Amino acid sequence: KFKKSQIKSIKELSLYLIKKYKIKSSNILGHSDIAFDRKKDPGEKFPWKYLASKKIGIWHKIEEIKLKKFRKKKISNIEMTMFIKYLNKIGYFTRSLTNSKKLRLAQSFQRRFRQNLINGKIDRECLIIAEKLSKLF
Repeated sequence: KFKKSQIKSIKELSLYLIKKYKIKSSNILGHSDIAFDRKKDPGEKFPWKYLASKKIGIWHKIEEIKLKKFRKKKISNIEMTMFIKYLNKIGYFTRSLTNSKKLRLAQSFQRRFRQNLINGKIDRECLIIAEKLSKLF
């Protein structure tokens, strides 16, 4: 768990750098977003939703209660292809995905955008979140 002082520091530093270098919120990333097959940090305890509310990074604006009903609901192969396309649009590297890399990609996505369940399984909830986020680009 991150200390309040750490979050305050990252918020202040990020806002300073965003202003100074005119960085888009969509370009604020974690190691696991860039190198999902090698990195897990900053991890699922990192407050991405809070930071996005301060214009640091992005977050979906779908109510969690609405999303949960889609959790663990299977998706079709066509929807799986769409999920990967959405992630590519968001900025994840999606070329040459083996099954093990697909699992780590899903886990990375979940660490960032569905932090209370990181199982690597791409379900309808993940698909809906990815689709919504892809519309920000």
